[in-house]
Formats: sequence, C-alpha cells, structure tokens
Amino acid sequence: MPKIEKEIFLNCSPNEAFTKMSEFNFIKQINSASGVDTNVLLQNERVIRYSITVNNVGSWESERILVPESNLIVTHRLAPLAPFKYLVVLYVFREYGHGTKFTYVEEFEVEDKSKHLERKIFTDILKKVTSILKQISDSLSVV
Repeated sequence: MPKIEKEIFLNCSPNEAFTKMSEFNFIKQINSASGVDTNVLLQNERVIRYSITVNNVGSWESERILVPESNLIVTHRLAPLAPFKYLVVLYVFREYGHGTKFTYVEEFEVEDKSKHLERKIFTDILKKVTSILKQISDSLSVV
C-alpha cells in the first residue's frame, strides 16, 4: 500500500495548530491555493463532510474526524471511492521544542483494475500534498 509521510515544524503550540487546521475555511483556503476546491456538506463539532474537486482529476466526498483531546485529525475518502479500495489521511500535531511537529500521513490502496495506475496516482497525490504542506507552512510560520 502506498504511503506518503511528511513532517513540518510550526511556530505555534500543537493546540493552536490543531485548532487552525480544524477550521474548514483554513483548509478551503489552503486547498484552493493548490488547485483543490472544497465545499462543506455537513458539519458538527467533530465531523466535517465535504466535497473535493481536484483540477484534471475529478470530484468525491471525504470526511474529517476531529479528535481535539489527541490533537489528531483523521480524513478518509467516502464516495466515489474508485480508483481506491481506501484512502486515509492522518494529521498529527505533537509538541516539539517551542513549537509543533506536524506529521501528515496519507495511505491508500488502489482497486485491482487500477493497479497499473498506482505509480501515477501516487505521484499526483505527492505533488498536491507537497503544495498543500507548503501552504500550511507559509500560513502557520515554519520554525
């Protein structure tokens, strides 16, 4: 299963970073700067369901589960799931010196009929992740 794991260091507390990244408007702003359009479909205290449209890729629904007591956000793709069997993203915020170590982990598995596209899908996702993490770094001030 392909996995992308990246770390960046932020000049704020884990709680501040978690709170900011839990705000859907922040994520919408970060995503739009990377060619990703997001719109809220449902939102409550711990769950945000939203649609995503990625230029030249397509649209789907995803869900973010906020776990403030652990400074953790779990995101997973809902529908349509294809070309994936699953796609899960973890946002982990941990204290590091006077700031925060933000770890981004994305793991997925493609359907059998899409195995020949796995490398391209991984590369495309990595490009988007790199762009989004740069936006987060710029917005939350890297240490």
